[in-house]
Amino acid sequence: MLKNQLTIVLALAGLAVAVAAPAPVYHWDFEPSGFKTVNGRSVAPGGGGRTLPASFVVEGGYGGGSALQCQPGEHRRQVVRMEMEWPAFTLELRFRTDVEFKASAKPTSLVYYMAHSWRRRYLDLYVTPEGRLGVEINVRTDDAKTQLKNFRLEGEPRDFRPGVWYTVRLAAQSGGKCQLWVDSVLYQEAAGALALADLAGTYPEAYPLMILGGAFPGDKNERQFTGLMDDVRLWDQVVDPTATAVIPAAAASGISISDPNLVLKTAANGPKVDGNLDEPVWNEAEWTAPFTVLDKAAAALGAFEKVEDKFVTHAAKAAMATDGQTLFLAVKCPVPPGVEYKLTAAKDNDNIWSDDCIEFFLRPDISQPLFFQYLVNADGWKQVLRHRDIGLTDMNIASQAQARSLRTPTQFSIELAIPLAELGLDLKASPGITFNVTRCGPTAGGLSTWAPVGQVFANPPRFGKLLPAGRAAFLAQQFAEVEADLVGMAVAPTLKAEAVPRFAAFKEQLEQRGDDPASWDSLNAGLQNLRNSLTKIALAGKPFLLWSGKPWANTPPNLPVPLTVKALETVRLRMARNGKVVYGFAFSNLTDRAMLPRIKLIPDPLPEKPIRYNRAPAADTDAGLLAPHVTFKEGLPMQDQSAQTIPDPLAPLILNALFRCQPGCTVPLWMEIDTSGLTTGVYRALVQVRPTCCQAEPQHFRLELEIVDLDLGEMEVDTFNYCYVKNRAAYKVFRDYGFTYLYCGTPGQRNLDIYPQFDQDGNVIRGADFTHLDQQIDEALAAGMNPATLKLFFFLAFDYTYWRSLMHNGKRQLEFGTPAWQKGFTAWVAQLKAHLQNKYQISLDRVVFNPEDESEGEPDDPKSAMHLALAAVKAIKQADPQVRTMLNPHFGAKLTGDPSGLLRRLAEHTDIIEFYRPHLERKPELAALARKAGNFEFWIYHILSKGGAPLSYRRLYWQNWVDDFTAVCAYWHFDSHAGYDGFNSFDGGKNTADYGVIYSDEASDQIITSRRCEAWFQGAIDFKLARLCERYLAQAQAKGHDVAAEAEKLKEVKQCGLQADIDGLAALQQELIDLALVLKRKAQ
Repeated sequence: MLKNQLTIVLALAGLAVAVAAPAPVYHWDFEPSGFKTVNGRSVAPGGGGRTLPASFVVEGGYGGGSALQCQPGEHRRQVVRMEMEWPAFTLELRFRTDVEFKASAKPTSLVYYMAHSWRRRYLDLYVTPEGRLGVEINVRTDDAKTQLKNFRLEGEPRDFRPGVWYTVRLAAQSGGKCQLWVDSVLYQEAAGALALADLAGTYPEAYPLMILGGAFPGDKNERQFTGLMDDVRLWDQVVDPTATAVIPAAAASGISISDPNLVLKTAANGPKVDGNLDEPVWNEAEWTAPFTVLDKAAAALGAFEKVEDKFVTHAAKAAMATDGQTLFLAVKCPVPPGVEYKLTAAKDNDNIWSDDCIEFFLRPDISQPLFFQYLVNADGWKQVLRHRDIGLTDMNIASQAQARSLRTPTQFSIELAIPLAELGLDLKASPGITFNVTRCGPTAGGLSTWAPVGQVFANPPRFGKLLPAGRAAFLAQQFAEVEADLVGMAVAPTLKAEAVPRFAAFKEQLEQRGDDPASWDSLNAGLQNLRNSLTKIALAGKPFLLWSGKPWANTPPNLPVPLTVKALETVRLRMARNGKVVYGFAFSNLTDRAMLPRIKLIPDPLPEKPIRYNRAPAADTDAGLLAPHVTFKEGLPMQDQSAQTIPDPLAPLILNALFRCQPGCTVPLWMEIDTSGLTTGVYRALVQVRPTCCQAEPQHFRLELEIVDLDLGEMEVDTFNYCYVKNRAAYKVFRDYGFTYLYCGTPGQRNLDIYPQFDQDGNVIRGADFTHLDQQIDEALAAGMNPATLKLFFFLAFDYTYWRSLMHNGKRQLEFGTPAWQKGFTAWVAQLKAHLQNKYQISLDRVVFNPEDESEGEPDDPKSAMHLALAAVKAIKQADPQVRTMLNPHFGAKLTGDPSGLLRRLAEHTDIIEFYRPHLERKPELAALARKAGNFEFWIYHILSKGGAPLSYRRLYWQNWVDDFTAVCAYWHFDSHAGYDGFNSFDGGKNTADYGVIYSDEASDQIITSRRCEAWFQGAIDFKLARLCERYLAQAQAKGHDVAAEAEKLKEVKQCGLQADIDGLAALQQELIDLALVLKRKAQ
């Protein structure tokens, strides 16, 4: 079938295809023989510059052999005198960075060609610190006073990981196109290029120079590259990388590093699961390459240092097999001499990950977020987790998996057998299976991993591929899909002809090398280039595209536009009053020029007269009514700790209109509509985008917003989160997201010094000064928070002796638990009560004291944190029963036995229990036991970070609804980022986790939110709609109406919410709106 399809295309095109790989004019391989002589030409090293000392050539080149070592401190680079006046050229090289490369504060030059002295006539191929690959060709007069020509091309950031070889190709035609390729995949291109011929002219003595691994030798800012370079090639023509892919035999070390994959062998009989890997199944299986041992955090922030070589040489490797019913995993873990095991677990589910262990991750279906995690330690104890998405984990699930180990002083081996049914895995029908195997513990040197997931192991997008049918079959299926797209394209045959040579060349390579592991990367690159060529054909002539995009997915800036994509035409949205709509879409720049588009809400139908973009739409149009309620934002691309791109921060557009888009890139855009103040009805307008820097016609889509007859303002629910930022900008965010609580901080801190001064007997010497607290409340009220519902939350931090001493002016005062302390604390609570009531009309029942964080241990153990927490809430209630107390007990390993007794003790003096959401997932009986023990108010909190899925934030509210808890579902943390910079995922010392969902800079008094924050708030709207349904349901029942069908529907929606993805929850929100409208009519 594949052959027939390609034959049809070739016939349509009327072409005979012949693909030949032209030989390069120059080739440097840095082997001991020096420079190669190609096509009768040779270039001697060192002409007019430094020679190439033997010490500059080191082992470890691409595919084995030698490479050029580039090192700034020793000025290691190669300088060659050579003249090239070519109107077209291609330059290719391979490079590998070391750990210092990313820390560089300036761009580094890979290749610098100088036709004249410094900065006059040059070509610079460079990489920026954030991973942008670029080229600049510049021509100035010989006196350097006048610039004659300049061409610059630069792409979006990408992850150039230390220790991995990359192939970069630059091809340019003077006056034509310039293209940059990375690993044979087109990275960036632009028209109007310059070439080496444009640098021709008079040459001073010792020029022109080709510099490999740095810039001009005399420049103090030499921009030198740090790492290894190999296989530098030059052609005097533009050469397609598909035709020149060269894979040295020595490079065939097994499996791809950048895109790891493993063939799953089928055996008639599975292995005996006993830890002994000397069996036919494992002797015949394909084994992974040795795992990558991850660097350890160094003293410098964001820097890493290499682990000892003994751990690298003793890295683990794994193999897999199946008998059609069971999936088998084998892992060999050599142990370096002198390293002792760490083994503490004594049973399954007993903190396996703290031991020497392996972790096996498997995602049965790449179209679904679900993945599994199996942990097995060196003694064979196991633990099984099911992840419904990143951040949504079912702990210690029931499993039929068998795990066994075989341990000696020099190695431990693991065998794991998992029924395919347990994974829901159909090896033939699954659209794609991915997995990873990692190793942890002292014998591993810390952490090691097969797939390049980085420091975050639960990272499904970076798992490797499992190939049940083999590599050639997998690639052939991918090729068939792309080829079918080509055949089915409704475009002129002449346009299809453009892609035919690439298809024929790829088909030939696939037939020859499809099963070769070493050819995997180049063949995948070829497939991607085929897809790109079809997209170009399909979108030919279109300067840009407005389309649905993938707003909630983690997509890179150069997100390929799908071949079947359709431009946005009509977007229909619906919301209640006093709510908020968020809608994500995408803008793709299909040209080779940067764009500065402008987005604007305009009347529908489109006015006959030209739109005045600097004017607001007429107030008597729907566009005019909506405009004050609409905010446009851009998803800013950044890297998380696993180095995947996440467009998490949502930055308001300049003038609520302007954004930037580089050539060939896609910008995720967001439209937020605040429905407060809008009346019931349907609003219609056009969302128009026009580029301000080219002659392209504007594009638009129709917006239809229906405001239904529901008011979310009727549902008053509490909202709280942990937040350190205390300024008006933060409180405006609180207002917009319906916060009722202020997180005031810890009394006694320098910025909340509100305790009185006491004498040693607890008498007040000087009354409390509430200035710090008043500043927070005043700013919150000025920002628009509701004074009638405002509540205050204080974390007393009594788990620290100095804070529980009621510190004043930085000094300790009273010892907790003494009569003097109780006397003084009671006096302070009385002062606080009077102050809040008199100045703000805030009663003490709107104040919550949390004396201790995550209390754990036995309540009767005087040394335990739980014992202290119980004493603290008792002391608080003794001071004034009206003040509310909250504890978030740690129901972990240090609490043994039935928790009912503890819950009854807590109920004596605790008003609010804040459960840690994963604890409820591990011990779902906790909520029922707590309800039985006392009349608690239930809050929950979670610990989530920047790399977490937006779905996990939105689903928090659905879980609270299902559990019949209050609306308070907090998470750690609203604004806290390790290293105090949320945009940098690699700073912060030992803890580099960025928890915050907002990004701020207190110096600018500005805050931007994120997709995760918006997802969380949409969950709050879902919760309000659900509670509104329940209210109307009860009212309708009280009036005697039959609402059994509606009650059943509400139950169905509730249960679906726990399984739905992010788009599914949006659909369920609409079902809640429908249900609320029906129930409201019946309730009235």
